[in-house]
Amino acid sequence: MLTRAAAVAAVLGSAAAFAPAPVAPRSATGLRMAAGYSTASPYSSKNSNMGPAFAPVITIFDNRGCKEHKNKEYNGPKAGDENDEMLVKVANQKIPFPTDDVVNEFRRENLAIQGNLDLRAPQITIFDHRGCSRAPKEYTGKRAGTYDDEMLVKIDFKAAEVNSKLAQQVLEQTIGVLKAK
Repeated sequence: MLTRAAAVAAVLGSAAAFAPAPVAPRSATGLRMAAGYSTASPYSSKNSNMGPAFAPVITIFDNRGCKEHKNKEYNGPKAGDENDEMLVKVANQKIPFPTDDVVNEFRRENLAIQGNLDLRAPQITIFDHRGCSRAPKEYTGKRAGTYDDEMLVKIDFKAAEVNSKLAQQVLEQTIGVLKAK
């Protein structure tokens, strides 16, 4: 029982560390919460200094040893040591809501990192003409002169097509199989 109480106290203590500080104490709310009644939090985590869609943006400048330009980010009094070339800037900036263009650009960038451009999916075709009397026409490069000349793996990137009707059918079929088990 004592272990359980200690665990609950630890969880409540850690939650309190991340809660916004109260502006004015409300003892009645504390009594209701101690009595076990469910109450909405009387304190808001909203900051009146931050408008809608605003967030702190942290930029770290480390210009130690940089001789290419004069450091213009900090214009306060200088310390006279290496700290004059370092700065942590915190600014309250408006964060734009992601539009469809932004989301699509983000997808394209992430797929490009993986080698996949413009939302294209690989289509893999395997040709195996070993023993076939027809001459293989798919490969037009230099021949090796071995049985490898009769085999080919072709990878083509084609635009990914979405077929929601087929996806719905596959989903229903999968759910049916899972329910049957």
